Amino acid sequence: MIIEKANVVLGDNHKATLIKEKEIEYLSVDKFNTPEKIVQVLNDIFMIHKHAEEYVYLICLQICSEQ
Repeated sequence: MIIEKANVVLGDNHKATLIKEKEIEYLSVDKFNTPEKIVQVLNDIFMIHKHAEEYVYLICLQICSEQ
């Protein structure tokens, strides 16, 4: 699974702009079907368990139906 990490910055026009920071091929979890797996990914990729402040994360999923 490919995970993209992005950040929001203010552009020259003072509007929020999404800037891609990095792309990670993550193989430890293949499906987000339990809360524990989501926490594992957030800890492995974003290291949220080590942050001193509180953050808000937006997770966007692309769902492909299997036929």
